[in-house]
Amino acid sequence: MGKAMIYEDFREDMVAGGVPLRDPEEERRLAAYEEGRLAGQAEAKEQLGAEQDRLHAQLVQTFLDMSFGYREAALHLQQALKPLIGTMAEAVLPRMAEATLTEHISELVATKADLVAEHALEIRVAPQAKERIKAALTEAKTFPARVQADDTLTPLQAIVTQAESETLLDLDAIVSDIGVAVEAFFHEQSRKAAHV
Repeated sequence: MGKAMIYEDFREDMVAGGVPLRDPEEERRLAAYEEGRLAGQAEAKEQLGAEQDRLHAQLVQTFLDMSFGYREAALHLQQALKPLIGTMAEAVLPRMAEATLTEHISELVATKADLVAEHALEIRVAPQAKERIKAALTEAKTFPARVQADDTLTPLQAIVTQAESETLLDLDAIVSDIGVAVEAFFHEQSRKAAHV
């Protein structure tokens, strides 16, 4: 290792022994400067903390307002849609179910195709649906089936009988269940909104 180099000290404020040579006025100025700098830092930290607290509180309040606004808008939208969905469940859905009854009967007859050869099919429907069902089955060229009117059935019901098995197609129950589900949904939403 080499020898450490010692450089000459050219500072004028030092004496030969390393003691600083400052005048007292300069010392007071430096002390006042340091005190002012520290006080400024403390004040800036305090202002920054206060500003951060204010912004945090404002952000929390904004999120609360947005949350409340969303819940209020969702409830308003649900209440506005309730008559439309209720009308669909009460008026449109039964008509759709009535229109698809023949399709449901055709599908059921097709599933019983393997037994048709052995036992004749009998389809009982409401009197007002008899001709429509008979025409649809004839047009679809499904397996031969005897269509009979049954006064105990509604226009959305049919009973398919083959040998000892009997299958009830009850679209009334499905439509009713959908109506109950829609009503329960809106009731639950109203209950939740009341507790918010």
